[in-house]
Amino acid sequence: MKIDLKIILILILSVTCCFFFFKWINVTDDHLAFENKKLLENIKLIQKERDSLSKDVLKYEKAFKDLEQKIKEREIRINKLILELSKSETELKKSKKELNDLLSKFDEINKEIERIKAYPPKRSGDDLMNSMRKKLEKK
Repeated sequence: MKIDLKIILILILSVTCCFFFFKWINVTDDHLAFENKKLLENIKLIQKERDSLSKDVLKYEKAFKDLEQKIKEREIRINKLILELSKSETELKKSKKELNDLLSKFDEINKEIERIKAYPPKRSGDDLMNSMRKKLEKK
């Protein structure tokens, strides 16, 4: 068997290609290891941030629930106060009406008193006697 120059060149090129291929893999492995290390550090930082944010979310959810409860309690209190206010307004209107009625009666009585003072009734005889009996019976 005769070894040609072509076969020798092909073998040399093949060996050279294999050498450079393995060298590239080793260099890439180092580069990948470095990249992998950086990514793992980033993952740890992101996980810490996620954990702290999860704690914050739980804290804010609790605060939100507390605020919702306070809002409900205050809405109930407001509704009670509105009900009391409406009752007070109806009582006020009723009292105002009664006061106006009493004032009108008072005015009528004052007018009657003024009329009687201006023109006192003149009684004589039986009317005078009956009037005096009624006054004495009242005492």
